Amino acid sequence: MERIVRILEYPVLLVSHPVTGPYQSILCGLDLSPSCLAAGRTAMSLSQMHQ
Repeated sequence: MERIVRILEYPVLLVSHPVTGPYQSILCGLDLSPSCLAAGRTAMSLSQMHQ
């Protein structure tokens, strides 16, 4: 799965267990690449939609 995430050019949400309710927190690992900037923006957008 990590290999797939590395080659994709869009944000990916990985979960280890089936979701049973709304997310309570988002952890987004970033570096200074353009794709990480997009992932950070997506994480922020998700967090604001579900407050």
